[in-house]
Amino acid sequence: MKKGLSRRQFLKTIGAGTASLAIANLVDLSRTYAQGEEVVVRFLTTSWASTGDRRPARQVAFRSVIDSFNAQFADQGIRVEEVVYDGDPLTLSQEVEAGNADAFWFNHGFTKTRYDAGQLLDLRSFEPQIGDFFDFAQNVSTMEDGAIAALWHNTDTPLYYYRTDKFPTPATTWSELLEQITAIREEEGGNTYGFVTPYVGWTQHNVGLYSALGGTFVDEMGSPTAFTDENKAIWTSMFEHFVGLINNDLVPASAIGNNQNQMLPDVYAGNVYSFTGNSNFHIRQLQPNLPPEEYDLWSAVPIPYPDAADGGLYVAGGWMIGAAASGDAAKEAAAAAWTIHATDVNAMASTCLAGGWIPTRPGILAEDPFYTNDSYAQTTLAALEQGYVVPLDAIYSDMRLAIETALQRAAAGDVSIEEAIAEAQAETELAYEALQSS
Repeated sequence: MKKGLSRRQFLKTIGAGTASLAIANLVDLSRTYAQGEEVVVRFLTTSWASTGDRRPARQVAFRSVIDSFNAQFADQGIRVEEVVYDGDPLTLSQEVEAGNADAFWFNHGFTKTRYDAGQLLDLRSFEPQIGDFFDFAQNVSTMEDGAIAALWHNTDTPLYYYRTDKFPTPATTWSELLEQITAIREEEGGNTYGFVTPYVGWTQHNVGLYSALGGTFVDEMGSPTAFTDENKAIWTSMFEHFVGLINNDLVPASAIGNNQNQMLPDVYAGNVYSFTGNSNFHIRQLQPNLPPEEYDLWSAVPIPYPDAADGGLYVAGGWMIGAAASGDAAKEAAAAAWTIHATDVNAMASTCLAGGWIPTRPGILAEDPFYTNDSYAQTTLAALEQGYVVPLDAIYSDMRLAIETALQRAAAGDVSIEEAIAEAQAETELAYEALQSS
C-alpha cells in the first residue's frame, strides 16, 4: 500500500511552490515600494466567504489566509484588504468597472462573461499551476485564447443519500433504484417512501445525466441545440422516468413544487429513506436535524444514472477568485499573487473545511486527512472525477428554467410530456431571439 504524504508535508511542498512563483513575478513591485507607495489589494467577497461571517470557523479560516498573505508580502509593501459586497453579480460588475475591486470572489458561471467584458486579468504569466485543479475547473478557467481568467476555489455536486438499514446495496442505475423504492412503497405504504428528489432545481441534479446520454445544449456559436429530434428523444426518456415516479406514487407528490431544501422535512420525520441533495447536506442538513443514532444510518453514493448511459456525469457548481484587469501593473501583479495565494493548497484546504465546501484541487481530497477520513468527501471526489459544468452561454439560464417548468407541468398532469417539451422549446427559442436582438 502506497503511503501518502502527511498533511504537513503535502501543504508545505505545494504551498511553497505557489508562493515562490508569485514572488518571482512581483519584482517590479519592489521598485514601487522603494518609492514609499503601499500596494493595497481590495478583495471583494460575500459575507459568507469572509472574516465577517457569523460562524467562527469561517472567520478564523478566512482571517488566516489574509494574515498569511500580508505577512508574506509585507516586505514588498503589499497588503490585501477585505471588502464585503452583497453577492449580486450586477453590484460586483459596477464595483469592478468603477475601479473599486482589485480581486473578487464570484460565481463560476460568470467567468467567460467577465473575461469577455475585460474585467478579469489573464493569470498565465504568474504560473498559477492550473493543472492541479479538477479537469472541469481547468476548462472553465481557461478561455478560448488560452488565458487563465480566474481560479476555481470551491465546488459541490449533488449525491444520492440513503439509509443503510433500508438500502444495504445502494442503487447505481435508474432501474435498480426503481426496483428498490417500489419494494419499499409496497411493503410500507401510507406516507412512507423510499425516495424523494426535487423537481424545482431538477436540472442541477440531472442535466449531467442528460449529457451522459449524449444530449447537447448549445453549438459552438452558443445557439440552442437542446430540442433537435435526437435531444427531444433524450428529454422524453428522462421525463418519462420522473413523471413516472409521481404517477406511480414512488415519491411524495409535494416533490413537484419543492426544491432540495423544502423536501427534507419528510426525511427528518423518517418518512423518506433516500434522496438526492447537495454534497454538503450531511453536515448542513442531516447532522443538525437528526438524532446521532439516526444520522449514523446515512451514507451517500453518486446519483444513479440512466441504464442507457455508460455512467454518470455530475454537475459541479462553485465560486472563483479572480484578479481585476485594471491596467495598473503593480495592482495587477499584487492581485494575481493574492488570487494564487487564496486558492493554493493550504488556503483552499482550510477555507473549504470551514465552509463545508469541496476543494477544486483533487489532491487535497486524496491526501489531506480531514478529507480522506470523510466518506462523503471521498464519494464527492468519485463523482467529480466525472464532473460536468453546464454551458456558460447566456441562453442556458432561460433554457434551464423552461425545461424545469416543462417537467413540473408534465408531472402535475397539466400537459403531456410531448406538449411540455414543445413548450420548453418555444420558450427557449423566444428567449434566444430576445438575446440576439438585445
